[in-house]
Amino acid sequence: MHRLINNLITEKKASLYLASISERAFVKKGCGLILGLFLVLISACDDDSSKLTDPQGKNKQHAAMGYWLAPAYGQGMAITLLEENAQNNYLYRVYHVTNETCLPGEREVFSYNELSHYLVSDDFGYDLTLIEPGQTIIPGTKFERIDQLPSVCSSESINIVKGDAGYTFSPALDFEIFWNTFNQYYLDFSLSDTDWNEIYQTAFSEIDDIESEEDLFELFSLMITPLQDGHNSLAIGTINNGEEDDFSVSHKPDFVEILLGEFLTINELEELHTQEQAQAANQYIQSQLDIYNETILAYAKESTLDHAADNHFTWFITDQNIGYLSIRSMANFLDSDSSLEDDIQVVTQALESALTALKDIDGLIIDVRMNGGGQDEISMLIAQKFMANSGHVYSKQARLGNGRTPLVNVYLEPSSDNQYLGPIVLLTSATTASAAEVFVLAMGSFENVTIMGESTQGAFSDVLTSRVTSDIVFGFSNEYYLSTTGQWFEHVGIPVDTRIPFLTSLQREQNRDYALEEALENLTK
Repeated sequence: MHRLINNLITEKKASLYLASISERAFVKKGCGLILGLFLVLISACDDDSSKLTDPQGKNKQHAAMGYWLAPAYGQGMAITLLEENAQNNYLYRVYHVTNETCLPGEREVFSYNELSHYLVSDDFGYDLTLIEPGQTIIPGTKFERIDQLPSVCSSESINIVKGDAGYTFSPALDFEIFWNTFNQYYLDFSLSDTDWNEIYQTAFSEIDDIESEEDLFELFSLMITPLQDGHNSLAIGTINNGEEDDFSVSHKPDFVEILLGEFLTINELEELHTQEQAQAANQYIQSQLDIYNETILAYAKESTLDHAADNHFTWFITDQNIGYLSIRSMANFLDSDSSLEDDIQVVTQALESALTALKDIDGLIIDVRMNGGGQDEISMLIAQKFMANSGHVYSKQARLGNGRTPLVNVYLEPSSDNQYLGPIVLLTSATTASAAEVFVLAMGSFENVTIMGESTQGAFSDVLTSRVTSDIVFGFSNEYYLSTTGQWFEHVGIPVDTRIPFLTSLQREQNRDYALEEALENLTK
């Protein structure tokens, strides 16, 4: 059943979510499940601060050369000079490190100018931050300069990966790497009351029966299922590439998964057994999503409905002169692989159009109930449009051994133009996840915002990616996001001020949206 259900959910991500509710991004913050340079894609850069500096002021361009480690992220990197001439080229190599293992990751060759777009060093050359062009708000993940890579990365100890000479498929080795990576970096097993050592014993007893990557993939799937964390993900090749082998399990069912449950109940099925049943389930899900869209749009006053960013943004004005703004994703507004810089441009234009059209409203409903996430940078870019004063909007840190890294407070400045600062009702659901939850976390700190609907998914952490020696790659949670008052909502989600179930079957039968109606009543009092 695992594979059949996953086929359905994968098809949902590739089609239904794109068409109706946007992609569900269990990749979060910069599509952080892509191996290679974008393993830890968070920080800020501009034309001045992004230049690499050298502590002695010698050959500034070579300041990034050497070895670096992000201890809380299990990431090491080596940067070496390939050619010393007017066009210096550098070899950039990533390593996935645990206390016991080291696997080589992506390797890229960059010129100095290319490298400086992705790396920011401190004034002393002892810290380095991996960045993505376009980020100006979100704090970065710091790498520390080290004299040499950990001993497990020595030429005698480093693990050979598939594609390298001498590679042999070893289920036992891959199992140890997978288990140890989670054991060392996963944020908190107690959230799901999971005994990870017991998982080890149970899974280890199955190793001798593993004959292929597909068998090992199934074993890993069973291992992470008890964690019930939508940011824990598996794939063969590249995570979230739309292939049928993508796998994740969330703590709370999102709207599409609820609709799948309805389909099973209606057809008296406990699970999907055939591809024909999966196709029929998809047809049912699509029909209900169509009803959802039609129900929402029925509240629009004639001639006020508009869209932008390939329908990721929808807005209108109701008969009560209340504005409605739906935001269905925090990334990939042009296509599934659009860059952050492209997304920022699209979102900026969409917000300009929406807030211009809604400038004379008496209140605003912002709907992120179908927003599965994306990039924190986009979330903060949007939130700036609705804050009156600069201030602290959330904090974050990462697991480091048995403790955590120092807390980093994230501060936000109001947008300089075209803001809406009137009363706002923010609609959320269990489908509101990841970067969309970070948006809710920030918006919830504003005095003019009331939250209605359902508590959010509870999947905040950026997705840390790693791999085993075979082609299986995986992502998982290793970070803590805290509210301005220090509250941690991982796994449970952000609570609402007024709880209203999201588009139950009764609401769909009645073509009504109870939460939207409650929001209208709240804003017209």
